[in-house]
Amino acid sequence: MKILLPFDGSDSSYKALGYVKEFVAGMSEYEILLVTVQKTFMPTPPDRPYIEIMPDDFVAETIMHHEYGRVHLNLLSDALKYLNGFSHSRIRTYVGFGHAADIILEMSELENLDIIIMCTHGMGAARRFTLGSVTDKVVHHSATPILILR
Repeated sequence: MKILLPFDGSDSSYKALGYVKEFVAGMSEYEILLVTVQKTFMPTPPDRPYIEIMPDDFVAETIMHHEYGRVHLNLLSDALKYLNGFSHSRIRTYVGFGHAADIILEMSELENLDIIIMCTHGMGAARRFTLGSVTDKVVHHSATPILILR
């Protein structure tokens, strides 16, 4: 099972991490794709607006020196600490560049996901209308099954 888990460091995203820990318990085959998204531009390969971050990867060093890169690498590091005890060979970490919903939708198409697990942030209807909702957009445009947690 290939699972996409968007992570932004909020209480809701930690809740989703906790759920994923329970969700994969007992599964013999799974892969968790953990993604955090920054809105600033960063050069990425032309075929996708996100990059995989590997330990000791030169690209990670490049991001670390970018204005917001350190924040996103720290978010991924915190998420991995929370998932301590999981085989890191089953967790892949990514930083996306652009709007979160667009990155999630693109990853769902390009990575052949089985499910997206994400939380809502509990916006009211008026705020969601003016700001847009990542979860709302993903739900309405994804062909991949989505599990939404509140």
